[in-house]
Amino acid sequence: MNLPQFLRQVDKGAAEMSRERLEVFIHELARTLPENRRNDFLSTMHKVHAEGNCFAGGKICRQDGQWRRFGILLAGGIPIKYIG
Repeated sequence: MNLPQFLRQVDKGAAEMSRERLEVFIHELARTLPENRRNDFLSTMHKVHAEGNCFAGGKICRQDGQWRRFGILLAGGIPIKYIG
C-alpha cells in the first residue's frame, strides 16, 4: 500500500474513534515500540502538542476536520481541492 492510501485509511480510522479509543491506540503503539524508537516517538508527541493543529512548521494544519496545506485541501497527503 502506498503512503497516500495508508494515510487516508489512518485518517478515516482516527476520525471514527472516540478520544478514549485513540488514547488506548496510542498507548498500545507506544507499548510495542522498540527501545531505540521511543525517544523519537516522545519527541514527535511533544512536537505535535506544541504545534497544536499544525505540523511541518505550521505549513500543514487541521481546520474544520480536514487537513490543509497552504489553503489546499489534503486527502492522505495528496492535494485534492484548493480552498480559497
